[in-house]
Amino acid sequence: MRSDSINRRKQVEQQQLGEENQRIKIKLMEIANEKKALSQQVKLCQAKKKLQQLIRHQQNMMENLILMKKITNVTSSITHRVQQQDFHLSKFKQLDRYLQDDDKSFLKPSLLQSPNHSQQNSQHTQNTKTLDATHIKLSELRVYSNGQLLQ
Repeated sequence: MRSDSINRRKQVEQQQLGEENQRIKIKLMEIANEKKALSQQVKLCQAKKKLQQLIRHQQNMMENLILMKKITNVTSSITHRVQQQDFHLSKFKQLDRYLQDDDKSFLKPSLLQSPNHSQQNSQHTQNTKTLDATHIKLSELRVYSNGQLLQ
């Protein structure tokens, strides 16, 4: 009977050890699952941090792009204005040459001292035509300066 009782105790102890082993295995599985979940959370946090850095970088790049577009627009505007001013300057130079040529022809001493009255009349007519042409050129210049140069 004693051996039955010892065997019985051994069986109960083995059953208790088996149950304890089962509880330990379940605990180990729970710990492993928690570790896996925490590892995934760490990876997720790292990915979020990297994503935030990339979003900040993208925002900086967009701000730089906007600044570059503004600079390009201002540069284009300045270039256009300089081209307009160059155009009007060339018109002024052209008018200046024209007026200088007219002054030279208008004040030729040989024509002013002409003894012949008909030559004086033709010279007067030529001078009137020159003044009329100058007036037309000045009118054109006013149109340019009123419409474009003062923009």
